[in-house]
Order: sequence, then C-alpha cells, then structure tokens
Amino acid sequence: MTGSAAHGFQRVLVGIDTSSNAVAVAERAVGLAAFHNCELHVVSVVPVRPVGAALGQSGAAAIAALVAAGHEKAAEVVAGVERRAAELGVPTIVHLIHGNPSSAILRVASEVGADVIVVGNRGVTGQTTTKAIPEEVLYGALCDVLVVHTTPHTE
Repeated sequence: MTGSAAHGFQRVLVGIDTSSNAVAVAERAVGLAAFHNCELHVVSVVPVRPVGAALGQSGAAAIAALVAAGHEKAAEVVAGVERRAAELGVPTIVHLIHGNPSSAILRVASEVGADVIVVGNRGVTGQTTTKAIPEEVLYGALCDVLVVHTTPHTE
C-alpha cells in the first residue's frame, strides 16, 4: 500500500542524534514506516556552531577534528537504523548533514515532502542539551510531528 492523506503516510522522516535516546526515537519511526509500508528518511545532523573569532591553524584543526568525530558517530547510529529498517523491509534514505539540527530537519522534511516528522523530546549532543529542537521542529513543521517521550519519569 502506498500512503496518501486518506490512507496513511508515504514518507516518514526521523531526526536522530547520537544520544542514547536516538534508539527509541528511531525504533518508533521505523515501526511507523513499516506499518504504513512507506519510505523512511533518516536525518542525522552533526551540529556546527559559528565561531566568533579567528582561531588560527591549530584551532581550526581542532574544530575540524570534532566535526569529523561527530560525523563518524552519527554515521554509526544511522547505520544501526538502516539495519533495523532493512529487517522490516522499510526503504531508507539517509541525510547526514552538518549544521543546525532543527533547521536541517525542517529543510529536509520540506524537500522530500514528509508526511510526519518523528523526533525525541530530548537528546544530548556533546555538552549542549538539544531540548529546544523538538519545539523548533514542532512549530516550524508543515506536516504532522510525533514527539517520542524518551526521558524517564521522575517523581
């Protein structure tokens, strides 16, 4: 079955990071795509923040090394999602991007015509909490957004 607005989804997009929460988010998205027999777009964004001052050669090399390490870790996480999707027969398209996570997720969702975006309610990339990303995606999306609760309940 190919999805449509009346019959289901054609394209599910999931935004994942390299946090431990990414597995739960990806699993939900893969299951949703399998249920709707549709393609899955996996977006993983290696954050690149603007630098305000000249760094010199050693500073630039250090930033390049951090970005390369982030790219490698993201590729590993994405490979795991691809394996899981393949087990369920879900066609998967990967978008491994450097930049601002919420902007990249929204841009790819628009470009591919995503019917739904799946994100976690919280993740951690490096030392920076990415709690605002789900909110930015929710308010900026032109399609449905499923926010997967990934944080434990505390009492």
